[in-house]
Amino acid sequence: MAQSNYDEEDVIEISQYTIPDQEMEIERYEISLGKLFEKKDGKPRRFDSRIERTGEIDILEYRIPTRQRYGATKWQLCDKQLLIDSVFKGFPIQGITSSKQSAVEKGQPMLWKDIEDGASRLGVLQAYYEDGFPYCGKKFSELNVAHQKRFEQYVINIDNVSGDNITPEAIDEVFQRLNRGKPLQDADRYYSMERISPLVQTALKLMNEPYWDKKIMKTYDFGDKKRQILPEVCALVATLAFGEEYTSGSSGRLYPILRLPIPDGFWEKTKNFCAHYFRIIDRVEKNERIVNSQMSWHKTSKQLGFILHDYLNTSSPHSLKEKEDMWVDIMKIARTVEDFMYGRQTIWNGLPKGVRQNFFKNDYIKKLERIYEFYNKETREALCKKEVIIWQVKDKQP
Repeated sequence: MAQSNYDEEDVIEISQYTIPDQEMEIERYEISLGKLFEKKDGKPRRFDSRIERTGEIDILEYRIPTRQRYGATKWQLCDKQLLIDSVFKGFPIQGITSSKQSAVEKGQPMLWKDIEDGASRLGVLQAYYEDGFPYCGKKFSELNVAHQKRFEQYVINIDNVSGDNITPEAIDEVFQRLNRGKPLQDADRYYSMERISPLVQTALKLMNEPYWDKKIMKTYDFGDKKRQILPEVCALVATLAFGEEYTSGSSGRLYPILRLPIPDGFWEKTKNFCAHYFRIIDRVEKNERIVNSQMSWHKTSKQLGFILHDYLNTSSPHSLKEKEDMWVDIMKIARTVEDFMYGRQTIWNGLPKGVRQNFFKNDYIKKLERIYEFYNKETREALCKKEVIIWQVKDKQP
């Protein structure tokens, strides 16, 4: 018997219910972006994502209900441009779901459609149409007529739900179900780009290099069903190949470089860094770990990121051997004093909140400056006294 793709628990739960009556009807139709964003006397006729949703009925055909979020301003520029890129290339984009609504306003019947799914996409598309941001170096009004028409003629699908006895509660249930699915994770995005991204191809190859420690870097069981570690490896590759500003597992942050060729010299640089990094780990792991927190050697937001940036920092006051010795000493303290780099993380006391919490290039720089100041025996005592840095085991010098 073929194995079911469903969990037994789900099957049991579903079997307890009878088949329900149909509550809604779906009207499927298409509309071009030009028609959707059409204006009359300089004002949108059918849709405007910028209208403040106060609960009042407006005259537009499509309306964003108050339970929806304003998505256009929350997207990163690269994600906005990717959506516009899909339109110009003729790629399919996810359709829109709306619900038929009606009310009586000042004795007159009012009909409109609430956008239940896709408001963010429409907001981004309209923002570009209104010159809100550039694509390929140009805003919409700067394009030639042929390119403008290609954008305006792009067709999106709309599913409009309606029904004679449809209730607000049922519409709310539609919204909840449309937004219930788990969003695509970065690991899945990277894994799906194996054939088109040199960076992803390089990350997958790196995990099988003889100098790569699969146990320490948590890639020993990597595969189709266990791909969660892939963003960390991609972040490492991105940093070594394209610079410290790309130390991130976010597919959005790395999007501009995902299709770029890997520079010459990458593999030699990577091999040398791995030798440096694993030497540090080997020396540190020989000492007893007292703190409860695990040493997250595989995470770029932890030791890996700091040691990687220090390794690439040509303005560092230390030689490569001194860098290795420094991190061995620092990580020995971290293994024996809970609040030093774990728990309260007192090593970062006095740094701005954004620097403590974020992991952009300038944040790494500020944290490395703190590490250097702490490691310097001439400045350590004053620093620790000023910032109340806990770095000693009680009644015992590390």
